Amino acid sequence: MTELRKVKIKEKIYHSFNCILNYAGLDLRRYPSRSRRALIKYLAENQVHCCIDAGANTGQFASGLRSSGFHGAIISFEPQKAAFDKLSRKAQRDGKWATVNAGLGDKDTSAILNISANSVSSSILPMEERTTLHVAEASYIANEEIKVFRLDSFMKAKGVSERVFLKIDTQGYEAKILDGASSYFEHIFALQLETSFVRLYRGEILFDEMKRKIEDLGFYVSSVECEFIDETNGMLLQADIVFLRDIHRL
Repeated sequence: MTELRKVKIKEKIYHSFNCILNYAGLDLRRYPSRSRRALIKYLAENQVHCCIDAGANTGQFASGLRSSGFHGAIISFEPQKAAFDKLSRKAQRDGKWATVNAGLGDKDTSAILNISANSVSSSILPMEERTTLHVAEASYIANEEIKVFRLDSFMKAKGVSERVFLKIDTQGYEAKILDGASSYFEHIFALQLETSFVRLYRGEILFDEMKRKIEDLGFYVSSVECEFIDETNGMLLQADIVFLRDIHRL
């Protein structure tokens, strides 16, 4: 058995067991990685005390961030109703964790969200055929009309002007969210997003273009965590990239 196959099996076991625990209101949490600990240290040193969690699903990322030692406020955006219901119940146990039943984008509008069988692959964008070839449960099975906000207009309306850490995991819609944060970017000091190396959703931009876009805004790549691999050839399909603001350019 290849090492890639072993990693994939371990991930499936982890996520399956965590789904069972979620029904009981519990989470299976990993010990923070070295890169996560470095991120938490950077946030503390630069007085970043708010995390914007775009594409929160049922709160997996926010729960992990909290268990890694982040003590600031968390604002989670999740447009999918079933996922949001689980998210909001989980967040009720945390007095610094707010939830918003909406998505983020480049306009204040409404949109149709395509719902996938596995929930986490849901997206506003149409899905490429290769995506379901790799993950059958990613197939769309329904859709919902959702609210969409620009991040900059939402944060202005809420009066949030502090430094923030922006995490985006929205299945190909990440660039639209960045465009909708254009007048708020001075407040963003750390950014984590899921980016693709091959096109999995129609209209998404790929890693090279995304990297240039964010570096032009004054950020540098801090860490890369493999997220999705083609098991047939080992090709990296998606990764979570952490970008940190280059404070020497301020």
